Amino acid sequence: MLHLSDDGLEIGIRNVILALKKEGVFFVSFKHGTSQRIDSNGRFFNDMTLSRLNELLNAFDDVCILDNWKSIGGSGLAKDSHWLNVIIKKN
Repeated sequence: MLHLSDDGLEIGIRNVILALKKEGVFFVSFKHGTSQRIDSNGRFFNDMTLSRLNELLNAFDDVCILDNWKSIGGSGLAKDSHWLNVIIKKN
């Protein structure tokens, strides 16, 4: 989902929620931050903060965040990237 625009992200989350059974969970991971950018390989990135993700999830009555954490890692040029990791549950 980290390669989706805000509009695409809302649609993507909605589609995952519709596909989940009640009490189902899903995991998302974003580069931590507030920017939207295109990297040197032409890939779009939509960075995310927990507060911004909460704002997006407020559009849905039937989900909640079960857990979240930040991590550092990746490969190649992204080896020092900071990540926001979130587990979301459908109620």
